[in-house]
Amino acid sequence: MAACAFAAVLYKVVTSDTVSGALSEMLDRALHAV
Repeated sequence: MAACAFAAVLYKVVTSDTVSGALSEMLDRALHAV
């Protein structure tokens, strides 16, 4: 039960605009660095 709640919170954090924006920027930099 606790693991399920933790997973839900983690999912919310990972899918937030700030985090997804940072991930997108990191991927963008990685792709353009090649």
